[in-house]
Amino acid sequence: YHVYAEAKSNGYFVKTKDGSDYEGWCWPGTSMWLDYFNLDISQWYSQRFTYDNYKGSTRNLFIWNDMNEPSVFNGPEVTFPKDIVHHGGWENRDVHNLYGMLQHRASFHGLVERSHGNIRPFVLTRSFFAGSQRTAAVWTGDNAAHWSHLKVAVPMLLSLSVTGISFVGADVGG
Repeated sequence: YHVYAEAKSNGYFVKTKDGSDYEGWCWPGTSMWLDYFNLDISQWYSQRFTYDNYKGSTRNLFIWNDMNEPSVFNGPEVTFPKDIVHHGGWENRDVHNLYGMLQHRASFHGLVERSHGNIRPFVLTRSFFAGSQRTAAVWTGDNAAHWSHLKVAVPMLLSLSVTGISFVGADVGG
């Protein structure tokens, strides 16, 4: 996969404390995650959405940033270990909640650049932080078709709306 190969050769992935690229496991299998704390990497990611880099795409392109907490199934915390190192020497324990926001912000900016500022992008994210309403709509994650899930979804959506994240939704299992 050429995007992975380019990111790998340029050292764009988050690192372990010994400086090697961190590998975890998620839906597609062994996975690596871009280090959005590095502005150069965020800009590189944003450029993946250009027509030249996203062959066959149409004018209307919408992005769903899912599993961007990020989800790591083989770790003790089901996310990055606390000692993963981001650009600038930041350990994940200090900046964990920012990761998803930096990803959807980069997605948003990539789509703005793609349309030369003529179309407001639609980016849907599962991971968010204060200010995320500027660049993404929020989806609260997977729900099952149980009344208990619906019971917690409504107050969650209302609470997020009150805090300024008004474009928010939840699954209604069926």
